[in-house]
Amino acid sequence: GGTSRTFQGGARFDVRAGYFTEDRDNGTPFQTNGTTVRQASASAAGNTWGGSWNARAYGASQDYDQTFSAVAADRASERPTTLQHVDSASGAGSFEWLRGGARYAWLLGGSFRQVEADLIERSASAPEAPAVPTPARQRSGAILVQSSFVPSSRVIVGAGVRGEIWRSELRDGTMQRTVVGVFPRASIAWRLDETLTLRAAAHHAFRTPTINELFRPFRVGNVLTGANPALHPEESYGLEGAAFLRRGPGALRVTGFWTRLNDAIVNVTLESTPALILRERQNAGRIRATGVEIEADTRIGPMLGVSAALAYTNSVFTEGAGLEGLSVPQVPRWQGSIGVHGRTSDLSFAADWRVSGPQFDDDRNQFRLDPFTVLNARVGWRLAGAVEVFAAIENAFDEEQDVGRTPIRTIGLPRTARVGLLLGKW
Repeated sequence: GGTSRTFQGGARFDVRAGYFTEDRDNGTPFQTNGTTVRQASASAAGNTWGGSWNARAYGASQDYDQTFSAVAADRASERPTTLQHVDSASGAGSFEWLRGGARYAWLLGGSFRQVEADLIERSASAPEAPAVPTPARQRSGAILVQSSFVPSSRVIVGAGVRGEIWRSELRDGTMQRTVVGVFPRASIAWRLDETLTLRAAAHHAFRTPTINELFRPFRVGNVLTGANPALHPEESYGLEGAAFLRRGPGALRVTGFWTRLNDAIVNVTLESTPALILRERQNAGRIRATGVEIEADTRIGPMLGVSAALAYTNSVFTEGAGLEGLSVPQVPRWQGSIGVHGRTSDLSFAADWRVSGPQFDDDRNQFRLDPFTVLNARVGWRLAGAVEVFAAIENAFDEEQDVGRTPIRTIGLPRTARVGLLLGKW
């Protein structure tokens, strides 16, 4: 829930709070997990110094419990292995100021984030044994300067730079690491005529390892993946070009991209036996991803819209950890979708059909996930004002979807239907 208020002078203030809890069975009698999340956020916006500003802050805490087991090859039995409990708390804040003119715009911003977690793991065969938590903490801060310039009515040039500092540590003082980086970005948009616009961009960025990747091992089926406190950030360089065409009610967007990812964090296979596959998170080397995305949408009359998308991605390892030439796990070459949506005064409906090509579930490309298609649909009827009754179905054809091999095959959500009541306002 939440509330908002606008003050004299135009300043606006919003407050939100939420609570969420769930418990799940993970496919076997012993494997379960439970999550409880509490969160609150606040935001404010207004005008000052000839521009507009906004500020945001949030805080959250989470309790997470999960049990792990080793499943027999015939799936007739399991052996409990590990009990995990994670307590975590996070907080963040950001501030942005935007000032624009007829031919220019400036954006200045800053942000800060902190995450703390206690990761507790016990052997399922001796749950009474004392467990020593891993008390981890991460802090990050960033400053952003970005500008755009309009040299003519048809061209917009943008440039920006982001400076970041990241610090990861154990609160008992046994490990401390700090990384500092400066990352630029530039773009240009050229409107050839009233229907066609071309865009190009270049960027340099990085991603720091999470507390989970650094300190939390996990097991899925017969695959045990170890954490790695020696991980360092991934760093990427990329180029992107796009063409946007609009004619009448229809629009077409074609985007091509090339990205190189250095020190990619990958679950690398160390040993493989029928009883256990041992992996570890590592900065495995370099990944090159190239591809094309095509998106199109149009309206057929005032109440019906149709959209379609197609993506080709060639993501491969180019060096490191003996993976050269292999495909990056869980990245299909082909993905596509077709959807329709519409609305009358009281009725709304939507349906989308998605297809995904084959992919691999492991770094060595030994466990193939088959292609699949999924049809989802939803229809809603507005009873009065903001009250709507709806019905939805997912995976309408009840197709089996490969979502994992550990190496035992794991399938996705079966045909699932639900009905409900949606209240837009209290």
